[in-house]
Amino acid sequence: MPGDIFVAPAPHGPFCEEVGRDPGRLHVVLLLKDILLDNPVHHECVEAVEHTGQVLESLGHHVDVAHPPQLEGATGLGQALRIVSTSNLAASLDRWSEAIGRPVTLEDVEQDTWERAEVGRGFSAVELQQAVARLLNERFDCLSGGWTAGTCR
Repeated sequence: MPGDIFVAPAPHGPFCEEVGRDPGRLHVVLLLKDILLDNPVHHECVEAVEHTGQVLESLGHHVDVAHPPQLEGATGLGQALRIVSTSNLAASLDRWSEAIGRPVTLEDVEQDTWERAEVGRGFSAVELQQAVARLLNERFDCLSGGWTAGTCR
């Protein structure tokens, strides 16, 4: 989307040509906790992800439960991602307010969505710009294929 700071690479060809193609043995990493906001994850969601991992393993793929340690803690990328994602959510709700001609309220969205947007409203423009700069200036080997369970090269 225009304005996105991260963009997925263009596909190598039509998606319909990928159907049925052997992907080889994939390394899949599962994330079972909220490392950005540290919110509890519903047990059914965790169970669904674990089940998906079991299915992928049964298909011959290598599955780990892990995440890049660079995302954790006050000095990790997690806080920068939190600032960007929650402030973007707040801005999105404001755009919806304009589209529907009235303010979006707590009654219009889920409690968690509202709470995250409120967190996002608490960050200044300077904090948002610093977070974006942090994300753009970091080496993203860990997030773009160079990261393996527990390590980053």
